[in-house]
Amino acid sequence: GLALIAAFGERPRYGGVIVRVIDAETKKTLAAHIKVEGVTRAEKDLAENETWERKGLATGRVSATASKKDYFPSSAQAEIKAGQTAKLVIALSKIPPGGITGRVFDVKTNDPLVATITYEGPKGVKGEVKTDEDGNYTIPALYRGDYALFAQPQYPKYFTQDASVKVEAAKGARKDFALLREKEVIVFYNVNFETGEARVLPDFYDVLNEIGQIFVDNPTIAVELAGHTDSRPIKTPEFADNMELSQARVEAVREYLIDKFQIDEERLSAKGYGDTQPVASNETEEGMAKNRRVEFKVLTGIEYFHEIRNIRLEEEED
Repeated sequence: GLALIAAFGERPRYGGVIVRVIDAETKKTLAAHIKVEGVTRAEKDLAENETWERKGLATGRVSATASKKDYFPSSAQAEIKAGQTAKLVIALSKIPPGGITGRVFDVKTNDPLVATITYEGPKGVKGEVKTDEDGNYTIPALYRGDYALFAQPQYPKYFTQDASVKVEAAKGARKDFALLREKEVIVFYNVNFETGEARVLPDFYDVLNEIGQIFVDNPTIAVELAGHTDSRPIKTPEFADNMELSQARVEAVREYLIDKFQIDEERLSAKGYGDTQPVASNETEEGMAKNRRVEFKVLTGIEYFHEIRNIRLEEEED
């Protein structure tokens, strides 16, 4: 035995390891963060084209995990053998970019609308897509970040709409556009108030929130809320007739929307019409239910609304 050691040298007892991180597709060495565990422990940020190496390691198992922004993390492991250097090559795959999908439709009828969606986002990304006949659109392969979208319907007399959408890596985002026509009238039935009172019942909050969202999605519109009742006479200590009651109720709706959605007061007027504008017979319960309603009347764009208001103020001053 001593003769063999003298002739060939002492048998090696230690090994080593080299860690390299590459792009799974291009095979280029990447800058990445690595964490090594097992017979040795280390954590390091590697520069581009840099590898990590350690020698003089006892035999045993070693593993390494690599991570990098916009890549899926990955790991590799190997057995350290005496007299050998284990090579750990960790291939990282890019996280696929996200995208935005959605639908453009008429807010009142839910009918699809053909529109052009323009978009702009990080790293100078910009472009436009067109919806299909069902109103659907897709903007694929986007970097993560915030995007500005603008929906331009091909039909006249619809308001355009813009939005901000956040795209996460490898995740899809969705943005639907519910568009309004100029001078649109949307009717909301089953408006629940306390009998003979103007206090809105909580059951109606979901409907009010739908109305509020229309304001949020269309920041340039001005609207009249019109309150209507059936013809059953009413006289309470607070309200002399249906006209007064309908005015108080629609004012309560207006106040709720302004407070909850921070709507500019000038964008929202309220008028009670009592039972003067029935849409059905008041001879049946079904007809009276149709007559008890709140109408959402799009007057015009807010710019015109301000112009008319200024003219009225000037006339009052004169």
